[in-house]
Amino acid sequence: MELLDFQELEDAINRAFDRLVERFEDLQKEQIEAFRWEWFNPTKRKSGQVVSSPRDIVDTGRLRDSLQVSNIGNNHVRYEYQEKYSGLVHQGFNGLGKAGSPENYPARPWVTTACDENDLLEIFREYLAEELQ
Repeated sequence: MELLDFQELEDAINRAFDRLVERFEDLQKEQIEAFRWEWFNPTKRKSGQVVSSPRDIVDTGRLRDSLQVSNIGNNHVRYEYQEKYSGLVHQGFNGLGKAGSPENYPARPWVTTACDENDLLEIFREYLAEELQ
């Protein structure tokens, strides 16, 4: 009978989890950079590029690069976009703006889409199986 080394198992789980954390970060960035998001009218970006629909979410790159991943303990992490307009981009907005005029921004839910289009549990299982070999 083979004895199970619980420390070895815990270490494998931690390594697989760390890999999943990095993979989910990459999946979110892929969504931000994907030419799949609807927009109403062609617009001119700060770079001078004119984009229409579908398009990516990247203009200056500040939103994409503002992701901070915090380890909050016991295989729990927090993904948080620090750019102040990240919620507006992700959730969209339809209402009155600061000047009182109507504003409408379509939701571009890159985080939700990264979850919905990827089986994160299956990815973790694959990583764990690799770590246990």
